[in-house]
Order: sequence, then C-alpha cells, then structure tokens
Amino acid sequence: MGETAPILDDATPLVLLESEAEVAVLPTANAPPRAQVPASLLARLIAYAQTRLAAGVGVNLLQAAGLATPGFIDLCAPGVLPSTYRQAIAPVDAALLTGIDLADALLVPAYDDHGLVVDAACWRLEADGPVWLGSLQSYPVGTAMPRLPGVDVTVTLAPDLEDLARRMAAGERHVLLLRPDRPVQAQLRDLQARGLRSVCADQPELAAHCRTVGLTVAATESSAAWQVVAVDRDHRRVVLTAGAVTASLSIPATDSTQLRADLRLPDGRHQGDTFDAAVPRQVQTFLAMAGRKLQVDSAVLSRLFDAGLLDRLRALGEDPQAQTARYITSAPDADACGSDPAIVDRFVSDADLLGWVGDSQAKRLALLTLAGLGLDRPPWLLLQGPSAVTLPIIGVLAEIIPAERQLHLTRATEGSLISQGPDGLRHRLLIMDEAAAVKPATLTALRVLQARGGLAVPVSARDAASGRMTSRLSEARGPVGMLCAATASCGLDALAVVVRLDETPEQTARVQTAARQAARSGIDHPARDRCRARWQGVLAGIPQLPVRVPTADRVQFPARHPRHRFEQDQFLALVEASALLHHQQRTQVDGCLIATDADIALVIDATRGLLGRTDDGLSERARQLVALLAARPDRSITIPQLAEAKPPWTRDVARGVLDELLRAQVVAGPSTGRGRKARPFVLIRMPSVDDPGILLLPPGVLQPVRNWGSPPMAIPNISPVQPSTSLLLGNWGHDDAGRTTCAS
Repeated sequence: MGETAPILDDATPLVLLESEAEVAVLPTANAPPRAQVPASLLARLIAYAQTRLAAGVGVNLLQAAGLATPGFIDLCAPGVLPSTYRQAIAPVDAALLTGIDLADALLVPAYDDHGLVVDAACWRLEADGPVWLGSLQSYPVGTAMPRLPGVDVTVTLAPDLEDLARRMAAGERHVLLLRPDRPVQAQLRDLQARGLRSVCADQPELAAHCRTVGLTVAATESSAAWQVVAVDRDHRRVVLTAGAVTASLSIPATDSTQLRADLRLPDGRHQGDTFDAAVPRQVQTFLAMAGRKLQVDSAVLSRLFDAGLLDRLRALGEDPQAQTARYITSAPDADACGSDPAIVDRFVSDADLLGWVGDSQAKRLALLTLAGLGLDRPPWLLLQGPSAVTLPIIGVLAEIIPAERQLHLTRATEGSLISQGPDGLRHRLLIMDEAAAVKPATLTALRVLQARGGLAVPVSARDAASGRMTSRLSEARGPVGMLCAATASCGLDALAVVVRLDETPEQTARVQTAARQAARSGIDHPARDRCRARWQGVLAGIPQLPVRVPTADRVQFPARHPRHRFEQDQFLALVEASALLHHQQRTQVDGCLIATDADIALVIDATRGLLGRTDDGLSERARQLVALLAARPDRSITIPQLAEAKPPWTRDVARGVLDELLRAQVVAGPSTGRGRKARPFVLIRMPSVDDPGILLLPPGVLQPVRNWGSPPMAIPNISPVQPSTSLLLGNWGHDDAGRTTCAS
C-alpha cells in the first residue's frame, strides 16, 4: 500500500468474480477478501466522512495536497474518515471493511449512470503524496464524476489526485478524476453512455484509450499563458490574467526594481507583497507563499516572474499605444453596440434574452451602475424584492461583468472587505445577494468606504524575526461600486438607489410566458451566449476617464430633506456613468469626458420616482390603499377586508403595502403579532403628495429659489369630506392653517 497503483488498461490481468460480470483489482496481493459493502452502510460511511470534513477534520491534509479548493469540493464531494471512525460504526459494519485500513483516509464517492453513489475510492494523504488504499466495494464500480457539465463541454482527464490539484489550481473546472483500480476504458464507456463526447488528455496512453472507445480528443489548452488585460499609466498598474489567476503589478520607475504584486482568485483569496524583483530569493519567497495560499501551480507563476518582467512592465507604462484601463473585448459586435446612441434601450431589450424580463427602469439603472465603475464615486444600486425575483437578476448582471472587476459575496463582513488588500476593491463591483443580513459593523464599514473611498483597521500579527506581537494598519482602498439585493428594507437603503422590482401577478405571468416560449421553441444557446459576450465587450470597453458635467448648474434638485444631499451625489454619479457609457458619442477636453444634456435627461427619466422626492415617497399601490381608507366611513380596514376590496393583490403584495404605510406613519395598526389578521389598520394622517421632482432648466435660465414647502404635518382628526379616489391620488395639499385640503 506504499506505492500509488498505475493506471490500468484493458491489458492488465484482472480477477473475474463468479458472482458478477465485473472486473476488480484488490488493493494488495495479500489483503484478505472482503464482503460486498451494503448500500446502506456505504451511504452512511460516506455521509459520515463528508460531515467530518465539513467540521474541519482533515482540512490541513487537503491543504498540504493542494486539494482544499472549492472546485474539488464541489466536483467530487469528498470526505475524510478520522482515525477513530470504527468507533462510530457498528461492529457488524466494521467487519465488512476487513482488509483495508481507512484511518485518516480521503474518500471520493463513485457514481453510477443515474448519479447514485455505488462505491468510493480511498487515498491516504501523506507528506510524500497521496497513497492509494483501495475501494470500499470488493470490486470497483462507478466513476468519480456524479454528472456531466453538458454534452458540449470538453472534460479534462486527471490520472491522479496530484494532477487534479494542479488543474484545479490553474482554473480548470470540468476535470474527471480517473480511478486507479478500474480500467480507463470502462470508466470512459460509462461516461460516453451518459453523453460524454469530447475529452482533453495530456498523456498519449490516455488519448489512445479515448480514441479506442470513440471519444474525440481535443487539443490541450495552456493554462499558463499570461495575457495583458489592462494598463493604467495614471496609477502605474498593469493587470494580467492566466486561467483563474489575476495579477496586478506595479510599474516600477526606471531606476527602481521594487515591485508590488497582488495575485487574486475569483473566490476572493489573494496574496500581495512588495519585494525586490532583481533579487531571485525574494521572488522565490513570494512565489512559494502565493502558491501555498492560493493553491496555484508554481509553474504558472514562474512563467510570469521571469528575468525580463521589469523591462516589460516599464515598456507597457511608457508605450502610448498601450490601452489605458481598456479591457479586451471578445464580441465582434461589441463596438457596434457601444456606438449605438440608443444603447440603454438596446440593453433593456437584450436583457429579456439573458433571462431578465420586464423591470425597464431597474434595467436602465443597472446598466448605468455597471458603466460607472471607473468613477471616483461610483453609483450604488439596491434591488429590492423576494429572493426568487432578485437572485436570478443578480446572476444575469454578474455574468456580463469581467471576473477581475467584481467581488461577489453572499454576505459581506468587515473582515472580508479589509482582507482584499490595498488595491483589491479599487474600481471593482461589490455584489451582495442579501443586503438585509448585513450587520451594523459591516454597514458602518460600507458607509465609510463610500464616503471616504477606503477603510483602515489595525491588525495584530506576530513579527517573524522577533516573535513579538506587533500592530499594523491594514487598508482597503476604493472607490468601489455596489450592486446588491434585499428582501426588505435595510440599512443600505440610505447608501444606494433603491429600486423595488415588479412582483405583481402580471409580471409573474410575463416571466412564466417567456419561460414557456423558450421551452417550446428551445433555448437558443448560441444567441444567448452572443448577447452575453456582446455586453461583456461593451462594459469591458468603457474607458476609465474623469467626467465633467458643464451644465450641472442647470439641474434643479429638491433640498427639503437631508437625504437629498446624498441623492444628488448619486444622481450626478449616474450622469457621469451615462457619459462613460456613451463615450463614443461624447467629446474629450483636456483628457476629460464631457457629459451633455442628453445624459442628464436620461438619468432624470431613469430615476423618476426614486430620487429627489419631496412627498412621503409612497408607491402607487400605497396611494391607492390610502384612497381606499379615506373613502371608508371608519377610515380603517382589516386584512380580510383588503383582500376582498383588492382581489388582484396577493397576500405578499398586501403585506408589503401595509408595512410601507406603517413605516411612513400614515396608518396605525398591528405591525406583527398574533391576531394581526383580524385587527384593523387605521388612517391617522394624509401624506404629502407635493413632488416637483428633478428639473433641467433651459439654457440661460437662472436657478430660482424654490420654496419646497414645509414637511407634512400629522393630522389627528381627518376631515369628514369624502374626496374621490382620483383626487386623492393627485390633488392633496395644505391651507394656510396647515390643514389638509383636497381639490374637488
């Protein structure tokens, strides 16, 4: 058991079992025979091993072997058995495992054609490498891949765990781990029956086996080819990518060899340091630390940090033809789309093909938010609605942003922001799936990050030379954009433009109709992929330039509430983002892009009803409910009465409207608790509907001093006059005495 078994081919002598028409190779020649492991014991043993690994048992072994990667965990669903595993199973079950020692063993489940676990391959992870132990079953069955990623996807063959770890670290995801105790051709035939058509095999003998069973052998793509993604001469940075690794390198001065390198993976792991690139020992130390932390093949990194790296970086920094923060586009029609004056309307239409139906206003704001990442103060956007509505939309938007320009977090924390390093957040899009789960400390960090453009937190660490605990300042600098979703109101409402997504039955019917049409005609994958690549190219081609708005003094923005200060900043950021999005139709003066009246008008239309409101900010449904309450004799209504009066409203819609009126202190009633359904909601005041909105004054018109009026006053006794519904929605006001009036 001390040597790893070689890959078996069909010429290897095998033991034919009388009870089954299968072939098997025992782990060692002297191992005692083992009984067939029942399916129930197999399932319990693998589940126990997976639970132990999830609890942290054996994680250090996986890290040492380079297997502690999300790709390996998600692909193979492994588990680790502790040395005391026999104490966790019954003696009769332990007797069935005679002949193989599974203490501290790594178990990789094997699956049949239906995706059911039928066996497990076992290794022991030691310092010299993984040692093959054998299979749980007395004869090997199944393959290590539970399901194929798709019939059109090329699967790479990994002959052993070490090769699998190298490929996972290089960014490959569709990798098949071959079992050393089962013939290669038998495993390939099983996968071929499940739809496998093309494989990628490095070794000639593996390629020969693939051709024997009729599989297409694709050419191996090099995962270590570094490509220049962006050159930012202003901030003296160069961004490169190789596979899943993104490297941000500083451009050193002519007489300097000091280099700042930041390496990053899509899952957020990063390694950064400053060292002397002319000293090989310092370079090797950095590479060793980065390889261990990121689990990246050292060959990938060594091809970047060669002897000529400094000269190439200086040449890129001085070359005027080098692209300044202009990312490589992959779609041939991206330039044509970027030059279209109606690019925003085109995105509204194309988003339907990408899977986002309806929500035209939210689509416009989302595109402007993505286009403004290069600004000094990028816009922030929050999509509000149920998870079933918001999460698919977040996924659509995340697919069209380059991976190196986004940081996708299910739940952000203060530590996750600081750990990105000094330049890890700079001009990136922070994506959060659920903003309602943000804790107060994280909310404070996000508020500081938005206002000041960076974070600074003291961190304690042990000095390697003296062994003493020292304190240093850990920084994370922005600016950073924000795209997040929330199921309800949260602390981020005051930091972003909030759009309530359409969750009406009519919108649900439109989404379902689009899904049925796609299922009936068949989803056109090439068309969807071309559309996604087109917008990836458009957003990647937006330059990082400063923007001036010469006509900003003609914008008349409300100033009644303190929140209007922040809203005007977001409004101007969206105007600058519109200029960047239309950069091919805008002019440059002294290196600055000039925004026009068209950009201001576009943002006024996109933010209508969201920014600059001077009324209570009630939605249309909330106003309808206020009109209904005012028309009732007792000015009150219960939830069953509301369901009877508004049959199109679902229970969630009605609950959301009542909660909105409760927060605005327009109605009083039971917010939560037992018996809420039967207790009435009472109208206690008439909300203000004075909403002049944001205006763009004609050229030459002086900015007038607008009297925005006084805030709406609480009215204890509502007038008995019964105005009509149409008047309630548009003609409320206050007389000189402060009483609520309604035109008749």
